[in-house]
Amino acid sequence: AIIDEGEEFIWWSERTGWGQYYLYDENGNLKNEITNGHFVAGDIAKIDTTDRTLYFEGYGREADMNPYYSQLYKINFDGSDMERLTPENATHNIRASEEGNYFVDNYSRVDQPTRSVLRNEDGNVITQLEETNISRLKEAGWQAPESFKVKAADDATDIYGVMWKPFDFDSTKTYPIITYVYP
Repeated sequence: AIIDEGEEFIWWSERTGWGQYYLYDENGNLKNEITNGHFVAGDIAKIDTTDRTLYFEGYGREADMNPYYSQLYKINFDGSDMERLTPENATHNIRASEEGNYFVDNYSRVDQPTRSVLRNEDGNVITQLEETNISRLKEAGWQAPESFKVKAADDATDIYGVMWKPFDFDSTKTYPIITYVYP
């Protein structure tokens, strides 16, 4: 992203093995890391050049959360004061307003219906917009899938998954397993 009429630019790179953002001057000289750590900095939601703040989606930063859940963060261009703006343990789909001072946040999990809220630039919920009503699904016998986490063969790496069971699941019976993996 080119900022300040080309005086600086923000570049995303995996130079550390993790996708992070870096600030460069107009001549391509690295000024500083904006983000760093053992997580992936994802899509930019907003760049505030006046406050020199970057709003972006991040994955895997929170130790107690599924690393596939996107979260909204803000950080200063100098790499200071990083803050998570979406406290819910879910994946967040963020859309900034035209002016960039508000965000529509649609968040959900496989076991939680989508909720839509309006947040300000500090992450505070201004209003609840909508929540998906799944009562008819439940009346029809639908059950949410189960999220799980297991250790890989190396006994160190966490693997996350989702398990769908038949609506009439009986723990005394055996069932075939269908595995779908997208590497």
